[in-house]
Amino acid sequence: MTIAINRLADGTIELTITILWPEIKKAYDNFFKEAQDKVEVPGFRKGKAPKEMAKENVDKSKVYEEVIKDIIPRYYTRAVTENNFKPIVTPKIELLAAKEDRDWQFKAIFCEKPETELGDYRKLISAVNKKAQIWVPGKNKEPKEETEQKAKTIGEILEILTNETKVKIPDMLLEDEVNRKLSHLLDELGKLGLTVEQYLASKGKTTDGLRQEYRKEAVKTISLEFILEEIAEKENIVVAPEEIENFIDKAKPEEKPILSQRRYFLASLLRRQKTLDKLLNL
Repeated sequence: MTIAINRLADGTIELTITILWPEIKKAYDNFFKEAQDKVEVPGFRKGKAPKEMAKENVDKSKVYEEVIKDIIPRYYTRAVTENNFKPIVTPKIELLAAKEDRDWQFKAIFCEKPETELGDYRKLISAVNKKAQIWVPGKNKEPKEETEQKAKTIGEILEILTNETKVKIPDMLLEDEVNRKLSHLLDELGKLGLTVEQYLASKGKTTDGLRQEYRKEAVKTISLEFILEEIAEKENIVVAPEEIENFIDKAKPEEKPILSQRRYFLASLLRRQKTLDKLLNL
C-alpha cells in the first residue's frame, strides 16, 4: 500500500491510497471461494457442484462488490492509523481504479478537528460579565428578569467569541451542515404539502441565496461548537458518569431508555452547559 497525502488550505485532507493487485487478489480469492461454496447449480445441492461448474455460475460482479466493501474500510483505517490522523467525520470515498490484474486506487477525503485561536477570551468575557452585573439603585431584579439577563449575557458572550476567535473550518463540514439544513427543510415542506419552488417564491429567495444563507449560519454554528470545546479543554471542564446518570434519572420515564443509549451525546450537552456556566462566572 502506498499513500499520497494532500492537505488543502481549509484543513481538508485527501488521501490517495494505492493497493497492489496481489493484495487485492488475495481478498478476491477468499470471497470467490465463499461464493463458490454457496452458489446453486441446477441438479446439485448447494455447495456440492463440481468446482468448474460452480465457478461458471458465480456472479463476479457481486464478488467484486464484497471485495470493495472489505478493502476500502480496511485500508482507509490502516492509512489513518499509520499516519496518526484523527478524523472527526465519516470520509467521502472516491474509487479511482479497480480493474482486474491491476493495482487498485481510491481517494478518501476527511478532516480533523480544526485549529481554534481563542486569544484572551477570559478578558473579553469578564468585561461582558461586569457590564451585566452593574447594580441599578432602587431596582431589585425579579427571577424572570434574572433569567432574561442571563440569556442576554450568554448571547453577548457567544457573539464576542464568534467575532473574536479564529476557526479554520473545513469546507466539507460546512457543506454537510448546509445539506443537513436543506434536507430538514424539504422534510418540513413535504409535511405542509409545499414544494421548494413554492417556498422560495413566498420568501423571495433563490436556491443559491438559500444555500448562502444556510452556509453563513453553518459558519457560526460550527465555529461556536469548536470554540466552546476548546474552552472546555483549557478550563479542564469534564462531565462525570454520575452527572449523566442524574440527568437520566430526572427525565420522564418514557425518555429514559432513549437517553440511556445516547450517553456520549448527553455528555457533550452537559459539558457545553458547564462551559457556558463557567463563562458566566469569569
